[in-house]
Amino acid sequence: MKIESYKVRGETKYRFRAYICLDPVTGEPVRVQRSGFDSKREAQLAAAEIIAKAEPAKAKNITYCEIYELWLESYRLSVKESTLRHTEQIFRDHILPAFSSMRVQDITPLQCQQWTTAQVKKDPAAAGRRFNYFSKVLDFAFKQGVIDKNPALMIDRPKKSKSGRSAKAGMNFYTKEELEQFLHLCEERLPLQWYVFFRLLAYSGLRRGEAIALKWEDIDFRKRTIRITKTVTHGEQGAYISDTPKTDKSNRVIMLDDKTLQLIHSLKCKSEYVFPNSKGSFTTPSMVIRMMHRAVDGTDLRYISPHGLRHTHCSLLFSAGVSIPEVQDRLGHTDVKTTIDVYNHVYQSDKAEALNRFLAFMGE
Repeated sequence: MKIESYKVRGETKYRFRAYICLDPVTGEPVRVQRSGFDSKREAQLAAAEIIAKAEPAKAKNITYCEIYELWLESYRLSVKESTLRHTEQIFRDHILPAFSSMRVQDITPLQCQQWTTAQVKKDPAAAGRRFNYFSKVLDFAFKQGVIDKNPALMIDRPKKSKSGRSAKAGMNFYTKEELEQFLHLCEERLPLQWYVFFRLLAYSGLRRGEAIALKWEDIDFRKRTIRITKTVTHGEQGAYISDTPKTDKSNRVIMLDDKTLQLIHSLKCKSEYVFPNSKGSFTTPSMVIRMMHRAVDGTDLRYISPHGLRHTHCSLLFSAGVSIPEVQDRLGHTDVKTTIDVYNHVYQSDKAEALNRFLAFMGE
């Protein structure tokens, strides 16, 4: 099957030419071509439908890799480039090596079960996401009439035990005392710009990419607010500024405390970016990791990821009694479940405090 683009009155259209079967009378190959599609995906789906109707047996021979490529064309239209690259990496490293050359028709629930169990043993934290992507492609094959049912929906997904969770997954945030120690180390060991950067993350809950992308025009010192409208993300050509944050909810305005604003104001305005690199452009996400290591390496303070400072801000808001909807709004969580997941971590380490608050309210 060949799909190509062409121009019609300045607009890009797509057409395909596909082999269907051999004519039973003449023995000549039967081919079909169609044009006028608005996207490559539309052309691919139309071709797949024609092939399936003309020769059902041919559709049944489609491999997992082939149906994945069709699914990917649709998926890429709905996600950011960084998400697309991460998804492709999951398929390349964990899914396609096991299923790429297999006919979708031949994939059995037992094979799905064995693969899923192996993923949970390898990496409990990542296994769920890998399974979901694997199953999405099979769902797509079902909707296209390639298979009668999704075999991945017929398995028992192993549950992650609490003991199976990594310490990193459960403790990727600082307590109030640990945060104070971390910021003190940043002030001692790092240039002023980086001390201010990490204080901003801890006191605002910004994502690393959102803070890197901040420009002076985004800060209103009179109203004590910052406007989040963009982020730094990764594409095929490396890091770049995306004009849209991670989600719709991420586009927000939040208030800052006076000390953090004063520290930001004290930085020399030598670039349009608040936290520029040495050339005046935005710094890279990997530099943030290196600076965090420089602050804590060789000390008794454990390392957490830059995103852990966002979890830290979230957990301390809960400890201070801020409600779940308020935390969700401040952090720009689209799904309240994301906020509640962090809340559950805090609750596990704050059960005694919760009881004390209840007893104090009851006057006991």
